[in-house]
Amino acid sequence: MDQSHLNASQSRSVDRKTIEKNRRIQMKNLYSELNSLLPQTSRESLALPDQLDEAANYIKKLQVNVEKKRERKRKLLATTAFEKLNSTGSSSMSSSVDLSMPRRLPRIEIQETGPVLHIFLVT
Repeated sequence: MDQSHLNASQSRSVDRKTIEKNRRIQMKNLYSELNSLLPQTSRESLALPDQLDEAANYIKKLQVNVEKKRERKRKLLATTAFEKLNSTGSSSMSSSVDLSMPRRLPRIEIQETGPVLHIFLVT
């Protein structure tokens, strides 16, 4: 009975070691995959905690960029809607337009003719 208890204990110990080894291998693969998604830097020389910090900072930077692009899209859509309302010529429609919407930006045209440079501001 003592021998079977010893074998069962050893078997559980081996199982735990195997499970832990597999967990470590899986974590190493996940860290490697995360690291491959980051922009190229000198990350080969970075320690694992530094790589994780770099990944977290990169994710935050991407979130800020996404938010800026969403805001820009919102402004462009508002500008387009404003221009469509103005182009219809209907006074009833234009009176309902929110004046806080951004207006169309002026366009700059540049013409070079020999030593002379002509700059036109088209509004």
